Amino acid sequence: GISEWVVHGTNGLVLQNAQDSRELAETIRNLLHDSEWMRRMGENAVQTAAALSWDQHAAAIHALLSSVASAHRA
Repeated sequence: GISEWVVHGTNGLVLQNAQDSRELAETIRNLLHDSEWMRRMGENAVQTAAALSWDQHAAAIHALLSSVASAHRA
């Protein structure tokens, strides 16, 4: 799932308890008080999302299948 890609505080925020409104409010408050952290995390999130695009997945699958086919022919 998404928690495999999100690194808390680096490219997103992961709550320990998604049902805890106090934790959510404190997390948002902390983020709003540190605009540099918010900017860096946003940039990292964009890079993470780009690496998860369909084009990236298709290229990785193509490369894998090509290497399997090449190994089979050898």
